[in-house]
Amino acid sequence: MNTYFFLEGEAIILGLNEEFIGYIKSGGHYSNDLEDGNELIFDYKRPFHIVSKGITKVGILNNEKLKDLYIAFPKFKETLRTLNLNFANYLLKF
Repeated sequence: MNTYFFLEGEAIILGLNEEFIGYIKSGGHYSNDLEDGNELIFDYKRPFHIVSKGITKVGILNNEKLKDLYIAFPKFKETLRTLNLNFANYLLKF
């Protein structure tokens, strides 16, 4: 339930059957944080795994700190959750 920010490097997103889904590159992120009600899209689980391509530096933000950021920057909350929902909907295609 943490949010991961990819600071350097790159990772491959693979589906459960090892099918290629996409990449997460420097500047990208991964988060399970969705709007209330949208969490049921995957029943709190994601049907994929992320594999680093070499050395990748990742910053981890726990939910408590993420909530603090949301209070300070409401637009950030809206933007991040929109990106997360778009990613979840993209994964549903696989």
